[in-house]
Amino acid sequence: MTSVSMFISAKSARGNSIQARCSTTPYRARQRLRLVVRAHGSQPAVLITGASSGIGRAAALHLANEGWRVFAGVRRDVDGTALISEERRIEPILIDVADTNSVAAAALTVRERLEGRGLQGLVCSTFVV
Repeated sequence: MTSVSMFISAKSARGNSIQARCSTTPYRARQRLRLVVRAHGSQPAVLITGASSGIGRAAALHLANEGWRVFAGVRRDVDGTALISEERRIEPILIDVADTNSVAAAALTVRERLEGRGLQGLVCSTFVV
């Protein structure tokens, strides 16, 4: 049987802390992600770096499908356009994690779009050489 290791930490709209750490089946992992969405009281938001391909892309598509507001970190506009063509709810963010100015600009963009609400998740799926 396939196993997934995960840790989720979130605050509900009432300020209650919700945390889960476990190794579980993919089905149970999906159930826990839905629990965070319901407990948050509104759409939880996540920033995923490296969302152009691989695990980052899969995570962006999956979490958007689960009801999360997904800020997908990409280095090229064409990659963001490709993500939107697959899932219209994804919001591409131009970011190069090796460039501090790019990271600062992306953080400001996300902060502005969230209008003071914070992120409930951060997925770092990049590799810097």
